[in-house]
Amino acid sequence: MTGSSYWLLQQDGNPQGPFAESQLRGMWNNGRITAADQLCLMETDFWQPAAEILDVPDPDEELRKQRGKKDEWRANAQAQFEKQKRSPGLAFIWSFLLPGAGQFYCGAVFSGVLWLLLMVIILAVIFFATLHRIIIIGSYGSAWSLGIFSGASAWICAERANKRLKEKLGA
Repeated sequence: MTGSSYWLLQQDGNPQGPFAESQLRGMWNNGRITAADQLCLMETDFWQPAAEILDVPDPDEELRKQRGKKDEWRANAQAQFEKQKRSPGLAFIWSFLLPGAGQFYCGAVFSGVLWLLLMVIILAVIFFATLHRIIIIGSYGSAWSLGIFSGASAWICAERANKRLKEKLGA
């Protein structure tokens, strides 16, 4: 934009002016000219966006960039969540087969250790009862029950871990 030239301003289809460059910049700074307005050099018939002529950033473009960054961030957060989330079904199966394993899978180490210790205690009681030919009614059933309860606990643990992860990532 040259300093000695005069420009016409078109707002809502109505041409106004002529205006000097300093006047146009003042109008832009005061908000009287927007990116949707058009400017034309007095001697020509070529209308161009005001933001382009005044060499100022288009606020709509900045909003589009910010929205794009926000959408990109959300997509990255969702991808991270999908990558790090824990499967409740897998946690259940692990804990059913080896009580405590599903809790370890979900990151609940203390809970996993407790379930594993409980399983060791039950197996020790069954082993010593069998060794001494003592019949404990329901002893094998208690081991299976422990697997089911441990699996259910691991399922809940996985859902809680996923909820915390989703809150952390904002996904």
